[in-house]
Amino acid sequence: KNVGPFRLILNEASAKEIEWHCKHYHGRGIMKFYKNGYELAKDMGISSEKLADTFKKYRACGKAKKDFTGKKFFKNTHRFTLDSHFYVGIVRPVVHYCMGGLTCDTDGAILTDGGKRIPGLFGAGEVNGGIHGKNRLGGLTCDT
Repeated sequence: KNVGPFRLILNEASAKEIEWHCKHYHGRGIMKFYKNGYELAKDMGISSEKLADTFKKYRACGKAKKDFTGKKFFKNTHRFTLDSHFYVGIVRPVVHYCMGGLTCDTDGAILTDGGKRIPGLFGAGEVNGGIHGKNRLGGLTCDT
């Protein structure tokens, strides 16, 4: 449970509201476009029946205006059907903008120019160069 990949799935009504962004991120390879839920289910490696059932449960949450996560706003939930088209983004860090910094590994350990760990030296935040990937984390970042 709670194992990725995690997807941001925008149905046709939601995608229409931010169409420029969807087309922009699709063009950059950050979002995928699916003509319908059958294509999406196939790419996810699940049956279309499983996706249809998930959409049905989500539509019910939208109608009730609540779900198990505490979500408060539901818009365009009625269009989560297999015959809708979708823009989908995989939620993951990607490089968008790099302001320099130190080279680190996935544990935050600082690396030498030769790619070896410097014992006991770790970086955090912007000092770690390139951790954003293809797209800055923006709204997902936490300021402490």
